Amino acid sequence: MTRTTQAALIWLQEQQQYLWHDIKRAEKSILPEATSYWHQRLALHTSFSFQGKEGQLTLLNETRPRGKGGYWYAYRHVGKRTTKKYVGRTDDITFARLESAAKSLLSSPEKVRQAQNKEVLETTSSLQTPSDTLATDLPQQHNSFPYSLQDALLIPKLHLPQLHPSLILREGLLTLLDKSLEHRLTLISAPAGFGKTTLVGQWIARHSKEEDFPPVAWVSLDPGDNDPVRFWRYLTMACQTFHKDLVHTALSLLHAASQAPFEPRFIESALTTLLNSLSQSKQRGILILDDYQVITSPRLQETVTFFLDYLPAGLHVLLISRHDPPLPLIRLRARNDLFELRTSALRFTQEETASFLQSIYQERPAAEIVQYISMHLEGWAAGHRLLQVALREPVRLLETKDSLISIPSQCAGKNGLLPLTTGNGYSQNQKLPTTLPLWHLIKGPHAFQEYFLAEVFNAQPEPLQQFLLQTSVLSRLTAQLCTAVTGINNSQYILETLEHANLFLEALDSNGTWFRYHGPFAEAMQAEARPRLGDDRLRIISARACRWYEEHNLYTDAIEAALQAQDHARAADLIERHLAAPYAYQQAKEYHTLYRWLGQLPEALLQQHPTLCLTYVTALLSVVISPRLTPSTELLLSKFLQMAEQSFRAEANLPRLGEVFALRALVAWRQDDAIQAAHFGREALSWLKEEQTTWRSLSLSVVGKAELLFKGNVHVAQRMLEEALALCETAENRYFKLRRTTANMLGTTFFEQGKLHLARKYYQQALVEAREQIDSGSICHSLLGLGRICYEHNELDIAQQQAEEVKDIGHSLAYEFHEVQATLLLTRIQHARGESKAALQHLNALLTHLQTAQPYDHASPLFQDVLTWQVRLSLSTNDLATVQHWTAASAQFVEALPPFSSAQRGLVIARAHYLEGREEVALATLQALLNQALPAGHQRISFEAQALLALVYEKLGKSSQARQTLHTLLAQTYAEGYLRPFLDEGETMARLLSSLLRSLHKMPLRAYLQGILQAFPQGQAAIASLPEPLSRQERRVLQLLADERSNAEIAHAMVVSINTIRTQTRSIYRKLGVHNRSTAVAIARQLRLL
Repeated sequence: MTRTTQAALIWLQEQQQYLWHDIKRAEKSILPEATSYWHQRLALHTSFSFQGKEGQLTLLNETRPRGKGGYWYAYRHVGKRTTKKYVGRTDDITFARLESAAKSLLSSPEKVRQAQNKEVLETTSSLQTPSDTLATDLPQQHNSFPYSLQDALLIPKLHLPQLHPSLILREGLLTLLDKSLEHRLTLISAPAGFGKTTLVGQWIARHSKEEDFPPVAWVSLDPGDNDPVRFWRYLTMACQTFHKDLVHTALSLLHAASQAPFEPRFIESALTTLLNSLSQSKQRGILILDDYQVITSPRLQETVTFFLDYLPAGLHVLLISRHDPPLPLIRLRARNDLFELRTSALRFTQEETASFLQSIYQERPAAEIVQYISMHLEGWAAGHRLLQVALREPVRLLETKDSLISIPSQCAGKNGLLPLTTGNGYSQNQKLPTTLPLWHLIKGPHAFQEYFLAEVFNAQPEPLQQFLLQTSVLSRLTAQLCTAVTGINNSQYILETLEHANLFLEALDSNGTWFRYHGPFAEAMQAEARPRLGDDRLRIISARACRWYEEHNLYTDAIEAALQAQDHARAADLIERHLAAPYAYQQAKEYHTLYRWLGQLPEALLQQHPTLCLTYVTALLSVVISPRLTPSTELLLSKFLQMAEQSFRAEANLPRLGEVFALRALVAWRQDDAIQAAHFGREALSWLKEEQTTWRSLSLSVVGKAELLFKGNVHVAQRMLEEALALCETAENRYFKLRRTTANMLGTTFFEQGKLHLARKYYQQALVEAREQIDSGSICHSLLGLGRICYEHNELDIAQQQAEEVKDIGHSLAYEFHEVQATLLLTRIQHARGESKAALQHLNALLTHLQTAQPYDHASPLFQDVLTWQVRLSLSTNDLATVQHWTAASAQFVEALPPFSSAQRGLVIARAHYLEGREEVALATLQALLNQALPAGHQRISFEAQALLALVYEKLGKSSQARQTLHTLLAQTYAEGYLRPFLDEGETMARLLSSLLRSLHKMPLRAYLQGILQAFPQGQAAIASLPEPLSRQERRVLQLLADERSNAEIAHAMVVSINTIRTQTRSIYRKLGVHNRSTAVAIARQLRLL
């Protein structure tokens, strides 16, 4: 049983409290215990999600057979298995009872099977012979993946690396880092081995006890962090250092949210949430991202750029990288926001080299030796580290460079020993080499691997070499993992010894549990592991690591290890079980990672897993940012959807089949195939269940758009879009992009129906959310809609501002549709201001651009819309030749035009007939157009048609029919405040309206008509005053009514009684011919009394 919940109760570990998040009512409350408030909130819901200390449950309020409701049941899903437990009535639901239910549903038989797996692992953890196969090396049973909010993240990645006590303090660089805090971003960029991470660690350690030093958040990055969702989850978790309450709450809500899998721009929503949370805190902070060079995803670089652009004032970011990241460094330098430390600054100076040598031998070396070492090591910190290994003997350094080179290679002495434990093939006195053949380092860091293997690695005993090679494939190490991989029982001691030797390892936490190899050494050992161990052995090692990760619920690492082992069947099983796990919501959003995983699986294997085929499609749609899909991508999507369809049909799994067709509808829509999209969407709706709200809302939205834009069925579209929006509102993620898209399309539906107020409501709703989430596409759609409404209200300045913003966004992001539509609106505004020639020049330039920028499809509705409006402007300059040419040339494209574009073309043709003196033809054209528009609900088109029809009647000498048409039009438009259908017809319309005014006595319409006449720029329309003018006192009261003051507030402001205000208000209503405040204010604005 799957159902989208509208509320969640979330355990916040840091605060040791529960957070109640009512998504539907946008309510968040910290609940220390189950109080009456909690039960009141609970009574408002029929379902909610519980994410507690013991696990996650879905709670449903169900009705028992005899019709009594209010009984709460807890559900837990593992794969295809669902378990259920009765919890109690609403008043019985306490936090302790929920935790008990979670614990009960998480125990046997799952834990029994997990214990069995652990026993298998322990009995097979010793080293096996090379003849071992993957099949015998892995247990047959698998445990599920229960994990908490933090368990899914490897916490040691958020810890500062431990510093070795023998490091040289680099005072000059530490002082430079102090100055870096005057900027927003610090970049430390240098090749491997230049001590970048060590330097930053020293800097933090120096200031760690200073109260005024900002708190530090640290993230050690690895290649897996190229998934944008994973990257920002780690970064958000790290930022708890700055403000636990704000950021942890945001992270908890992000974890709880359900997100549609087909929205590639989801990450901006989460990122905006993080930035808003950080901005609310006055706490300063330093965020450090180590090994940033592993981040290669262009998509992720875009989000980091966005983060830096909107970085809160008190937050400083420090990037440690082997090379310059593809970020806008030039712009940051120009703004003085960037501080840089590069290779030249990080090189050891001769003085630092001397101090380093002195720390080894407790005396100052000769200047000639210091100079020689500095010259050949080129200030390379890793070279100094190797030199320290080579010169461990406490003997006096000789005075010349020649004698330095000839230091004996096998010197005894306790400081040269690496005392590893006995019993595993180690000698009690095994030692590292104690010479440094400097000629190997003449070329600096490039010769490091050669030296490391020849002089350091090969000098180790064979068992230690095997340990290093086998564990080098691990990104992070802990003793149990190393034991599982190598079979060596004293792994903890080996790790600690290597770490103390300050050569191979660095600790990732203070208690010595997690380690990692130093970058250059890890790369050297990984390069050596393949030829020495062979591919088969490496696969066995990865399979063992997979088993250990799975046993410890580190499922992402388990999947990665299974893929490295090329055990694709196991990887597919792990991925499928991970997607079905109750706590997998957050990780299931790591679509870049899912795409990478699934892309490594054989197609034949995927065909056996229809769920993975569907997941592959959603992941691919999420990583492809461009709205239009390439032919190869479309072909790939079609193939996997077909594979999923065949399997789901064979299983008679209709709900999942509905998901397949919902995705097909989305793909077709992104390819501008609205007819196919609507067909697939309707198929999906016939199979989807009610509780599949995300997929139903997607399908309804796609079908609704097609009905509106390509069939002109505004009533059908309205019904479907309203249902889609209602389903979006029930989604737990308030940043659901589909909700904004649907709200914008509903705004367009009401706009075409002539309902400007409703249209404005939905456009505004979408715009507020879109601006909050930096959703540029939705911003453009909303602003275009609002700009058109402002145009109809003759608010030309506002309409121009909105259109110009859309045009700027469209141009900068290559949104051609939005840029063209914004240009059309701007030219209409120019024409309305009497600048028709300038508007025509802009349109001609736009057409030239469209035709020359690329081979353009002249049949496209967008291109035809531009041509239609060009002809409309040409009519205002009596350029009838252009009209005749367009009419003939565009006839071949008429059948392909969408309904609203076709109607607009018909209006232009009717206007051309009217201006050319063919009034009867114009009349017939307009009547035919109205006969189509009115039954279909195309009120906006009908308003323009009726305005033109009145002019045709007047020219035909049918004045009474002209006035009747205008009277009808005024009655239809006054409630929405239309002005431009009248103003766009010029002086002839003004005269007609003035003649109508003398016979129009009902005040609302009369006032509306007076407002229209006042808006004409000619100033020659007769403006009749009110039959009984308002007094000065009444106008003051009217102004306060418009300011939404209460009667008591107005009486106080005017120093009169409330009864006096009531009397004056009734007088105002009588003179304006209205019965309520809102109508009075509307008419007063039309009459310009306010």
